Amino acid sequence: MTDSPEEIPKRRCFVLSPIGDAESTIRKQADSVLKHLIRKALHASDLVINRGDEEANPGAISPQLVQSILSSDVIIADMSGFNPNVFYEIAIAHGYGIPIVHIQIATESPAFDVQDMRIVRYRLD
Repeated sequence: MTDSPEEIPKRRCFVLSPIGDAESTIRKQADSVLKHLIRKALHASDLVINRGDEEANPGAISPQLVQSILSSDVIIADMSGFNPNVFYEIAIAHGYGIPIVHIQIATESPAFDVQDMRIVRYRLD
């Protein structure tokens, strides 16, 4: 028996987002949403928040993304821009029953297959 309390595992939040190239408009918007909306909204939570491009492990990207989705307690999915990768990753999370918070920029209409789900709308201004 040790004198130190057991460390409580942190809960994981994985962010699905269009990412784009390093200096692209898509990346700038994704970074802004992550920093100013998601991380600020969850700053007082016990969640560890990660996005796929923050993964530093070598190896194939797709299996790492799937593992990140499957090991998460909650997913935040930014459907802005109708990125096919994001919708594919949402489908994986839906298939495994992982809770998802769907978000989308207010200027876009939701895609048909997710329009009946609750979607948190946001603005960047």
